[in-house]
Amino acid sequence: MGLAGGIACGKTTVCNLLREWGFEVISLSDFVADSMVRLPTATVRADYFDAANSMREALGDSILAEKAIAEILNLGIAQFVVDGIRRVEEVHALRTAFDDFLLVGVHASLEERLRRIALRGRDIDPTERDAALRLIMREEDDGEHGCQLRAVMALCDSWINGDLPVAQLKSEIPSLLQLSSDPR
Repeated sequence: MGLAGGIACGKTTVCNLLREWGFEVISLSDFVADSMVRLPTATVRADYFDAANSMREALGDSILAEKAIAEILNLGIAQFVVDGIRRVEEVHALRTAFDDFLLVGVHASLEERLRRIALRGRDIDPTERDAALRLIMREEDDGEHGCQLRAVMALCDSWINGDLPVAQLKSEIPSLLQLSSDPR
């Protein structure tokens, strides 16, 4: 299974719920962070976008998915969720590697996402509303090697409403798992 969705839409919450069902979470952002260890100036989310774009430009637009696939296969992980899919090529690579791959879109209202960004206080997130809006817009379509969230969301097999309270989200997981076990 894979999750696609914008910043602060609820992907991490969905991943945490899937962990309760025995899923291993493979975060594409972790591969970007690993590449940034040698970049001490990377302190804001835009730096992560830039680092991911550089990786894609140098190694191919599906590089993050390829790293996830290698980790899944090397570790023999049976139940996994790949978090943070933002390129069409990543979707294609995962669907090629895993015949039963299910792409789930997590969506939330813009106002809720902006509220969450302001409340969560992560060092890498913008503190001003306008900066957060620019980041959200960049994520939707960030050029040749950047994020293509709008195009990726159009490829989703199923959807989760990230605006729901956690208890309601939790009740959505069994039907999501049923979808992931259905043969295509």
